[in-house]
Amino acid sequence: MEGDEIKMQLPTWFNLMDLASMGAIVMLIVQYIKGPIPEKYLRYVTLLVGILVSLFSAYLSGKAIDYIQVIGFGILAAVIADGGYAFLSGGKSPAFTLPSQTQLNGGAK
Repeated sequence: MEGDEIKMQLPTWFNLMDLASMGAIVMLIVQYIKGPIPEKYLRYVTLLVGILVSLFSAYLSGKAIDYIQVIGFGILAAVIADGGYAFLSGGKSPAFTLPSQTQLNGGAK
């Protein structure tokens, strides 16, 4: 057992660079279309856009589409887009920081 290392093995379809790129694309699309969308529905729209972008990407690859992977990848891309926006926007917290729970809840009560 000496010298054995535990390495995280991700599935071959789970490419972190692709996921980060797709998250950025989802964030850009949502930023472009979010004007007329009520804020309470924005999270669901982001998930839908993530799944659609993932489906379009899988379609363009020319391979057989595994819908479970496509949906999962789309949801992860939407989460990255949402987290990336919260991280980069200066709305409720300084730039390049995540908002605290107090900031998210509107201050101390």
